Amino acid sequence: MLDTVALYYFSPTGGTEKVGIQFAETIAEKVVAFNLGDKKQDLQDAAADLTVVAMPVFAGRIPAIAAEKMQQLDGHGRKAVTIVVYGNRAYDDALLELNDTMMVGGHEIVASAAFIAGHSIVPEIAKGRPDKADLAEISAFAEAVEVKLFDLRQEEKAVPVKVPGNRPYREGGGVPNVVEVSENCVVCGKCVEICPTGAVELISGEITGNSEKCIECMACIAACPVKARALPQEVQTRIGGFLAPLKDVRKENETFL
Repeated sequence: MLDTVALYYFSPTGGTEKVGIQFAETIAEKVVAFNLGDKKQDLQDAAADLTVVAMPVFAGRIPAIAAEKMQQLDGHGRKAVTIVVYGNRAYDDALLELNDTMMVGGHEIVASAAFIAGHSIVPEIAKGRPDKADLAEISAFAEAVEVKLFDLRQEEKAVPVKVPGNRPYREGGGVPNVVEVSENCVVCGKCVEICPTGAVELISGEITGNSEKCIECMACIAACPVKARALPQEVQTRIGGFLAPLKDVRKENETFL
């Protein structure tokens, strides 16, 4: 095993974190984790044997706020593994975009992967994933990466990893910024605390939303203890109908070494 891995992840609803942690804990004795969605955590260029970055896929792209944070790091030529996590539809240009982002920052990509997790908007899609079989695949990928890293000790530089995707990247998109708050809200402030962009605020004792800052990550909906936050029913129905053909489809994870 490696001694230390620096794990950087953006995981509004938990799936991406689970994938990233499974990989990192398989390959290293110590994991130094940075939550890119935590407004209170300072981003650091941690000294480690390997950098691992895990991102969710939003409409075929990686979240801009997380990409911008990663670009602040100086990779110093450090080897890195990139992972995208998506909800059973497609990851489109996200993995290519993530690799480009990391290489701009000076990292050397030695392996990449795309893993499945439950869909953040339609929970019936890829429900329960990553499951036991997925976690085993993640661990197997980590073990294969460890072998590759051992082999690379004799090489000056790794052969660039090729992943699917197109340049220019597809246009970003998503659902409208229309999260609704019901009368069940107890103003606990959990949504304010967890929102990665500061789009949810507590003003004069009331929870308010800033649509210009919202990136539709669903973190506030997932965090609400009384289920007071949700997308309008018509939006849920429309997205659910679009994704319905994927409900009984088990997409396979993909790895690139």
